[in-house]
Amino acid sequence: MKNRDNRFGVLAALVALLAGTFASYAQPAQNVTAEEEALVGTLTSGAEPFEKDKACRRLAVIGTARAVPALAALLADDQLTGMARHALLNIPDAAAGEALCAALPKLTGTKLIGVISTIGRRGESSAVKALAPFIASPDDEVAATAARAIGRIGGGDSRRVLESALAIAPRSRRAAVAEGCIEGIRALTDRGATKDALALADTVRRSRVPAYLVAAATRAAVLLRGEAGALVLARQLDSPEPELFQMALLLTREAPGAAITRAVSERLGRLPVERQAPLLAALGDRGDAGALPVVLAAVDSTDGTVRVAALKALAQLGNGSAVPVLLAAASSENASEAEAAQIALATLPGDDVDTAVLEALSAGDARVRRIAIEAAGQRRLVEANPALLKAMDDADGSIRSAAIAALGQTTGPDGLAALVDVLLSRTSTDELGQAESAVASAFSRVADKRVCASALTAAMARAEVAPRCALIRLTGAAPTDEALGAVRAALRDGQAEVRAAAFRVLCDWATPAAAPDLLELARGGPDTERTAALRGYMRLIGSPDLSPEQKMAMCNEASALCRTTEDIDALLSGLATVASLDALNMAMSHLDNAPLTNKVSFAAVCIGELLEQTHPAEVAAAMERVLKAMNNPGMERRVRSCMERAQKAAGQ
Repeated sequence: MKNRDNRFGVLAALVALLAGTFASYAQPAQNVTAEEEALVGTLTSGAEPFEKDKACRRLAVIGTARAVPALAALLADDQLTGMARHALLNIPDAAAGEALCAALPKLTGTKLIGVISTIGRRGESSAVKALAPFIASPDDEVAATAARAIGRIGGGDSRRVLESALAIAPRSRRAAVAEGCIEGIRALTDRGATKDALALADTVRRSRVPAYLVAAATRAAVLLRGEAGALVLARQLDSPEPELFQMALLLTREAPGAAITRAVSERLGRLPVERQAPLLAALGDRGDAGALPVVLAAVDSTDGTVRVAALKALAQLGNGSAVPVLLAAASSENASEAEAAQIALATLPGDDVDTAVLEALSAGDARVRRIAIEAAGQRRLVEANPALLKAMDDADGSIRSAAIAALGQTTGPDGLAALVDVLLSRTSTDELGQAESAVASAFSRVADKRVCASALTAAMARAEVAPRCALIRLTGAAPTDEALGAVRAALRDGQAEVRAAAFRVLCDWATPAAAPDLLELARGGPDTERTAALRGYMRLIGSPDLSPEQKMAMCNEASALCRTTEDIDALLSGLATVASLDALNMAMSHLDNAPLTNKVSFAAVCIGELLEQTHPAEVAAAMERVLKAMNNPGMERRVRSCMERAQKAAGQ
């Protein structure tokens, strides 16, 4: 009940806050009217331009028809014309638009251009008649702005004015008028006036205007026609104008409908080879399987670039029927074609593709089978495992190698034992290494590392020396207690190779569970192993699984065994992770050792940042010593910041 009351209390407070917020914006009408009158008074007075500018800005928010005359009077003002237009643009009353139109004959130059642009942005159809004469202005920029403004307004009147202007415009003005027409097409389309928009688009694309404008109009004409625009699109693929060809590629990607796909596909084989490749890329991006037959046919083109483009397109719109073609291409001597086909085999979606790849595992020549095996692995086809295991006995070494690698990609927890058996059965050094990599790859996808460790330990007793060494190395990828037990047992093995493998794995063990074993070896192991064991032991000090007390205890053990500067350097790396005053003191004890000064400084500041709030006085003193001794400008700021925070915490 108490929680419920709290929720209602919070809700009530929120409602009250919002009510107060909105109330601050909702001024009474009489207050707004009074404010508007005061602002108009400012505009009509002798106030400074800065004050009038502020008044215009405010009228853009609250202004009504009452403010229009005063604002209109400023349209000819050199300093205030821009802000006056801004206010008139935002006043919704039609009087603002009428005032702008009335000002047109009185203005010239940039002021006239600005007003024309503002009228276009207001979008009032009634303004088209006032703007129309300015398309014939002797000032090119005025004429261009007028055309764009009329186009932006849209509507039937706008279309008729623009079509007439385009028909009679001199060559120097044609592009500007056509740009206005493009604006008009957009505006008409947005209004839902499709018929007018299409008529205007056809007018532009049939006019003698720059190719980029013909391309823009043609794109609109195709999209507005829908599937009926397929023939218009297809014709542009033959255009000598690069802009129109590029526009056709764009439309191939974006224009919907099966008719578009058919029209473009039928045109593909008739194009010059240099245009076939980009069109194949566009068809691939389109993703309509209706283009699949012509894409498959293009794989047999005499031009290598076209073949590669076709293979890439198959990766986007192919199906199971494309797999034989892709398998053949993937075994090509042409590296680009082979790569494109291999990528397609790996990424092409669909159960029918999986089925076709599985069928190819035991059919065709060795090269095709190898490609199919690689594809099965890349596609993670668990169903391929029986065939892959069978391939372990193939006489062709490339088949065996591909199958081993694929098993590393397809094997899950249930298949680990079989994959480990593959490793045990390898007799060549190369295949043993490949099998070891495959097992490691499979382990990387298994969340429960205990399953991995069990698969390894179950096979240890059956393994010959070389495979057993591989199994020992793999325990590092499954660092469980069971796996560590196998490593400990291997350390006692009479075979030198096995013991050496176990020692290397132990030194790199990922968890602190190996620390006692490493410490024992660092204390009393063979001289050739003591240094590596000590370094492995000190590396584990940084484990996040250890408490500060456990880490410090390990530092004390390691410190007693350090014999060289390199040993102390490694110890400092571990000390840097220990949130302990003892760790700080141990690190600082080496500050005067010149070769280690910078490493000590780094370790000290790392520890100091962990202790600056709990032991501020000690940290501040240590950092002061570090600043005097260190020779590392790049770290000075960090040390000084730590010292200053510690001093502040200590009240110094």
